[in-house]
This record gives sequence, C-alpha cells and structure tokens, in this order.
Amino acid sequence: MKKLMIDRVDSRKFNYDEGRKTLENEVVVFTGRGFTVRWELAQFARNCRAKVESTVTSRTTLLIVGEKPGGKLIKAKKMGCKIISCDDFYNILMGKDKENDIKEMELSLDILNI
Repeated sequence: MKKLMIDRVDSRKFNYDEGRKTLENEVVVFTGRGFTVRWELAQFARNCRAKVESTVTSRTTLLIVGEKPGGKLIKAKKMGCKIISCDDFYNILMGKDKENDIKEMELSLDILNI
C-alpha cells in the first residue's frame, strides 16, 4: 500500500492557482498520524482558500487522511464527506491532478483497513 505520509514539504513546487480550483471553499479536517508537518499542510490549505477545522462537523466537506485514522474518518464517512489521502492532497497542491477532481481521489474504507 502507498505510504500516506509527507515528511518534508517544499512549498516552492506548489501551484496555488491550481490548488484553489480544487480546494477553494472546502472545509478541511486532517486525521491520522504521520503528519509531521500538519500545521504546515493546514496553512497550505488556507493558502488555497480552504477553511481548516480540527473536528469533523456538519460543515466539513473534505477529510485528509494520514496513517492510522480513527473516529474522524468513521464520522466523516457516515456524514458523506469527501475523503482523500495526504498524498492526494500534496498532489493537488503540486497541480498534478488538474484533470481529476477530489471525487476521483476519494479513498475507500477498505484501502485504509477500517
């Protein structure tokens, strides 16, 4: 299985214009371990005009999942939130998934072993 973790982030490679096309107006929550730079990733999401929150609520539209996610993943899935991996989030910021939207990147609970 692909590693769901980003160790270091080089924001010079980010394409915020492309990131905004995907993330603007999303309400984002991060869950799981492996976010050695979680606060940095949250700031990058904000730079793409997403709102970052710490808990899953009825306002949450996107959950970004690291390793060993817990209750936030279960709650987000029940609420019908879009769910992507940390690697997918990084690819959005890099502009690598221009032709794919978040819907196509969503993970299943089977992949995450939940």
